[in-house]
Amino acid sequence: MNDNNSASSLTCLKHLSNKSHNSIIRLCFFMLLVSLFSMLSFSCTSRHYRDFDLVDQSYKLNPDSIVVLPGSLREQDLLLAAAVSEYLKKKSSFDVVSFDQVEINIPDYRHILSELKVPDLKKNKSKAYYLSKQDIGQINAVNKKFNSKYVFLVWSGDLVYTADYKANGSAYNIDYLVKVCGRLIEYPKAKIVGYSINEYSQKKSRSYLSRLNFTRWFKSSDQRMAFFFERCGETIGEEIIRISKKSGRI
Repeated sequence: MNDNNSASSLTCLKHLSNKSHNSIIRLCFFMLLVSLFSMLSFSCTSRHYRDFDLVDQSYKLNPDSIVVLPGSLREQDLLLAAAVSEYLKKKSSFDVVSFDQVEINIPDYRHILSELKVPDLKKNKSKAYYLSKQDIGQINAVNKKFNSKYVFLVWSGDLVYTADYKANGSAYNIDYLVKVCGRLIEYPKAKIVGYSINEYSQKKSRSYLSRLNFTRWFKSSDQRMAFFFERCGETIGEEIIRISKKSGRI
């Protein structure tokens, strides 16, 4: 009888030990997930790299009239401006003046910013929402034609091509990177109240599985790049709307 009780106790202890061990494993796994989530959240909510953010978090972004301008007449900047315009028209109550309308009203429009470069925040973090007085002056001159509440200026840096190569010299992990910036200027004060600065990538792979995506066979490289910049612009437009909702004005 005592032997049976001892065996039963040992079995119970083993069960409790296994249960405790499993609980510890689950706890460690949960803590690992929390840590990973925190790291990802931190990287995605960096103080400076954002799809769009307000300079002053207490500012109330009012979905009023807005002119969307490309920072240059480069194709990628025109695509970005068009994508932001179309997204805001479809998804928000902003009264959007697109760049097509700007060109009609300002036939001699060439570019807004001739010497603007994508800021390097490692050297100067204040550049996250900086524009020179000369740049602001040129934007003011455009907005005199429209008297819009806001002007959103968007531009990009150089498109960077990267690739990993196999031993035989063939590329297998291709990516395109571009840094995109934006400035939201409020009128009549001509004050910068919002900004965009983020790096976007277009992962491309020549692996066997990627070739099974039949739609890609019928798209040229230019078409894929156009889609890439359109998606960047839509992402920024989506974030402008999210911030507007957060401000309680949309």
